[in-house]
Amino acid sequence: MLFYLTNSLIVKDDDSRYSEIHTAINNLALQTANGHHALIGDIEAITHFRETFASDSIVGSLFNKIYQNIAFEVVPPFVNYYVEVVTNAAPIRTEGDKTIAQVEYNRLIPLETTNKTALVCEFLYDAEFYSFILKWYIKQLRINVHRAFHKVDGGGINTHKNIFNELKDDHITLSIVDTDCRYPEDPEKDKSTYGKCKGIGDGNVLFKLIPLKVHELENLVPLNYVDIEFPNWTTGPERANHERRKKAFDYLKKEAENILPYFDFKKGIIKNEEYRKSPKLQSFAKMCYQQNDEFMATQPDFDKFVDSLQDKEKIYPELIGGTGTINLVLNLINRGNVPDPILYNFQKRNWEIIGQGMLNWCIARTPEAIH
Repeated sequence: MLFYLTNSLIVKDDDSRYSEIHTAINNLALQTANGHHALIGDIEAITHFRETFASDSIVGSLFNKIYQNIAFEVVPPFVNYYVEVVTNAAPIRTEGDKTIAQVEYNRLIPLETTNKTALVCEFLYDAEFYSFILKWYIKQLRINVHRAFHKVDGGGINTHKNIFNELKDDHITLSIVDTDCRYPEDPEKDKSTYGKCKGIGDGNVLFKLIPLKVHELENLVPLNYVDIEFPNWTTGPERANHERRKKAFDYLKKEAENILPYFDFKKGIIKNEEYRKSPKLQSFAKMCYQQNDEFMATQPDFDKFVDSLQDKEKIYPELIGGTGTINLVLNLINRGNVPDPILYNFQKRNWEIIGQGMLNWCIARTPEAIH
């Protein structure tokens, strides 16, 4: 995260606040020197702390480096949220395209409160995929920027508890969760992961929750990656079933922007109590069904098709169950030389939201550039 030191931090050494300000800025500077955050400030503040820490080989070197390059030590144009360190915090304000928050110096004590940003996701493989999205976003911006974050496993349904634990320790925290939307205009559910996370940390300027308007992480994977890697999944006795489900899934691309943000890649659509109680889910299921030329050739009447099914039978099949889709994509990414993603509009919007949020919360100074 980018921190900006203001002139309000300049106090005399006989001021009662001096010792705590010294400790707080020392902590922040140490973390910056280790490549965990980025640090700039008013020229008077940078000059003051350059003199204050002149004898310190690490912190003093950092402030000297910032001072020598003060003309270039500015808020980057690609960062639109940063934090000023002050003696008395004021409300969040907006200047142009920048949102600027303030924290009081004593919040940066003890040292661990300035640890690298905690990225809390439902599962660690989510964080791995979001890391890839951040790299893609940086490439789109044509910038070279260091970033740092610590991946925290949210534990699925316990994600809200892990966010709470990070915030209880006053850690700088970013969390990205899906909103479990099953169809367009599906309302947020209080018992969903996002529903449990929503509201935690309200007013905390060092915490951000990014809700994704999709059913799950799988809805954001590039489908050209799935196409490339899927043959590796279609081996063994289940090959015919895998190929059948993939073919059915590909029909949904005809209405990609209206279907693919919400379709359940893991489970498909099931005739169950949830389905029977939701006319909107029924309409969504019908839209999916009508994209499938083979289904329509066999039974063009969707209602008759559903009536013929037993309880808990599939109205529309899944792509791959469990973590198969995300693991398939991560396998391709981790092998290197991955092709550029081909994204639908809804995917690109979400990737840009993820990329910008991570850039704001995870930007850091390159350690090698300090000494």
